[in-house]
Amino acid sequence: MINTLTVPLAAIVCFTSACSFTKDKTIAEAAVTAFNEQYNTGEFTEIFEAADPRF
Repeated sequence: MINTLTVPLAAIVCFTSACSFTKDKTIAEAAVTAFNEQYNTGEFTEIFEAADPRF
C-alpha cells in the first residue's frame, strides 16, 4: 500500500526539478551566447581568463 504522503511528495519533487531545469537551461543558453560573441570577435584571452581554474 502506498503511503498517503508518497504521491504529494513525488509531485513536489517533480515540479521543483522542472523549475530548476528551466532556470539552469536559461543560464546555460546565456553563457553559450556570451561565449560565441567573444569567440567570434577574437576575445580568446577573455575566454581563457573567464574559464574555470581547473581548465
